[in-house]
Amino acid sequence: FDEVMKTWSEKLELFVHGVHELTSGVQSLSEGLAQELKRQDRMFISEGCRLREAAQQIARRDAPHSVIAKFNRNVEFNMATPLKDHLANHEQLRQQLEKRELCLTALKDALQQVELCEGLTEADLRKRLAQDE
Repeated sequence: FDEVMKTWSEKLELFVHGVHELTSGVQSLSEGLAQELKRQDRMFISEGCRLREAAQQIARRDAPHSVIAKFNRNVEFNMATPLKDHLANHEQLRQQLEKRELCLTALKDALQQVELCEGLTEADLRKRLAQDE
């Protein structure tokens, strides 16, 4: 299960990286078109400016209300952070379980020693050592 979650986390990072590349491409495309349309008549110039503004509303990472900024916040808050917290919690639980298993093994060994010593008398040194453990 842990490996599936790690794989999913890696795929999420690849997806977010792909979205960032897409927004960079949208910005580059709109800038290039806006520059080309400046050489045309006034109608094309205004359309080029509107295209550039629309691309910036989508693709500017530093603008707090852009689509990509909202996407980054949502992915971080709703997916990435809970996934990282889950993986950290799972690792902590695994370590606690390993400690419990070690304690259980030690207790089973002590019980086995006590059971072996049940037939011995109270004065026997081996029985007292087993009870002390």
